[in-house]
Amino acid sequence: MARLGSRFGRLVVHGLLLVALPSFASAAAETRRVLVIHSFGNAAPPFTTHSTAFESELIAKMGEPLDLDEVSLDVARYTTLDMEEALIELMRKRQTRWQPDLVVPIGLPAGAFVAKYRDRLFPKATPIIYSGMDQRRLPPEALQQNATFVGGSLDLAALVEDMLQLAPATTNITVIVGASPFEQYWTAAMQRDWVSFTNRVRFTWLNDLPFDQMLERVATLPPRSFVFFALLMRDAAGVTHDADEALRRVQAVANAPINGVFQHQLGLGIVGGRLHRVERQGTESAQVAIRILRGEPASRIPPRVIGAESPQYDWRQLQRWNISADRLPPGSQVLFREPTVWERYRWRIIAVVALVLGEAVLILVLLVNLIQRRRLEAEARRLAAELAQLTRVNTLGALSGSLAHELNQPLGIILSNAQAAQELLAQYPPDTAELKDILADIVKADRRAGEVIERLRALFKGGPSSRQKLWLNAVIEDVLRLTRAELLSRGVSTVCDLTPELPPVTGDRVQLQQLLLNLILNAADAMAAKSPGKRRLHLRTMLQGERVRASVRDEGEGLPADVDRLFQPLYTTKPQGLGMGLAICRSIVDAHGGRLWAENHSEGGAVFHFELPVAEVARGEGSGNR
Repeated sequence: MARLGSRFGRLVVHGLLLVALPSFASAAAETRRVLVIHSFGNAAPPFTTHSTAFESELIAKMGEPLDLDEVSLDVARYTTLDMEEALIELMRKRQTRWQPDLVVPIGLPAGAFVAKYRDRLFPKATPIIYSGMDQRRLPPEALQQNATFVGGSLDLAALVEDMLQLAPATTNITVIVGASPFEQYWTAAMQRDWVSFTNRVRFTWLNDLPFDQMLERVATLPPRSFVFFALLMRDAAGVTHDADEALRRVQAVANAPINGVFQHQLGLGIVGGRLHRVERQGTESAQVAIRILRGEPASRIPPRVIGAESPQYDWRQLQRWNISADRLPPGSQVLFREPTVWERYRWRIIAVVALVLGEAVLILVLLVNLIQRRRLEAEARRLAAELAQLTRVNTLGALSGSLAHELNQPLGIILSNAQAAQELLAQYPPDTAELKDILADIVKADRRAGEVIERLRALFKGGPSSRQKLWLNAVIEDVLRLTRAELLSRGVSTVCDLTPELPPVTGDRVQLQQLLLNLILNAADAMAAKSPGKRRLHLRTMLQGERVRASVRDEGEGLPADVDRLFQPLYTTKPQGLGMGLAICRSIVDAHGGRLWAENHSEGGAVFHFELPVAEVARGEGSGNR
């Protein structure tokens, strides 16, 4: 169980003296020798954390020359009896030249080793401080031979209680622990002390896995899990690990909260609770060591058992795992809390508030002006809406003949079918099958007439803007049904290239119908001088990135050089025009977050394009030509 590669070359603090009287020359002071026996290697938290605190406190507070030496058993690697014998022999030979005044074994393996071979290793007069371990794990006779104790008392059940208090719904606790004999000992102790929890949670033990497989397991834990990082010195593959570095790697991949044993692990990934502060055990061990080195017998110093600290938690982990502060025990300390906005920017906030107060009078003046401006804008919007309504009614007036034709067809069908039904009813017996067909035709024609009337009613009514998801192809088809007779009467044929399965846009159906109605009738007007066979209206839709584009193209004479003037209010190229149609069209498109523009087509005529942003479609909602 020994490792010959101890840090023999590290002879620390030759001549640390307090500022005293000049007569205290360093040659006259006796150098005290302290031997620290480590359980593990140089990078073995929490034991190295303990030993660092011990040595720092001893050197800082002793005030006399010290000769500090260290040796490591490194039980994570070497555990055989022959290695124990080799270390015993080495330490006995060393003492022929270097006899310690105090021996401090740190950690249970070192304490058990010294207690077992006390008589073979050191003279009875050599005092011993057993440090950094649980006194209950030492042999009872260990403290009866010029020795004392400074260590902890590990309540294993409390560690589980802490996790269940933070997450009461936990049903699975995955335990990360190594495979060395020392870790096997603690695995058995945990399994024994946690029997009372097995009716509430299931424990999963990873001590038989290499570390890489442990990482894979904690990354895919089931819901309502907690990870308990006990100790990792050596894994099942025989690889030695730095426990703190292993904890960092675990928290980087774990999909469940993690807890541990030691206070110094706060900030490395654990949530927290009643943790053990090994630095405190180290510093108090150093204080006892000073008393012994100054002549106080070790056997007269009562053992010191240092329990867990008051509950401490990592604020970042509480936030990460959505653990409410209400679940923390009273008096808990929360570390690493991010400062509030007020704490971060206090003086900036004060400066801004002062500036705001200084400008309060100016803001009140501006507010009055703003209210007046909004009233004027509201009035302007009302007038614009009325103008749009008048323009819409004027446009529909031009379609009166076409609309009358649209209504006459279904009404004529209704009349002829009703007369046929009267004749059938005069027969005896009446032909009921034929009557059913006649009634079905009447209903179909009535619905067609109703649809025409409903579209007209919506266009005439106008009213406040109502935004909804619309499929632009469907809006185009509605407008074409309204203008079909009008276009036929003008000798205009339509060529449609409507891209199927277009995503919807968000808009007001009536406003978009008015937009398309204006563009289509303008295109028909532009081709009035052409012969009937050359009056073709092209309608096209397509998807352009995150926008749906519609194009209305005529085969007329084209646009003037200054195209932008077409969209200015009161500008018109028609003898009977009001000059508001295209201006209203642009305002409609702008209100929908899109853009409208015009250009001459390479094959002759003009083309008006407008684009509207694609609406957000809920999952499962299709697209198309609705």
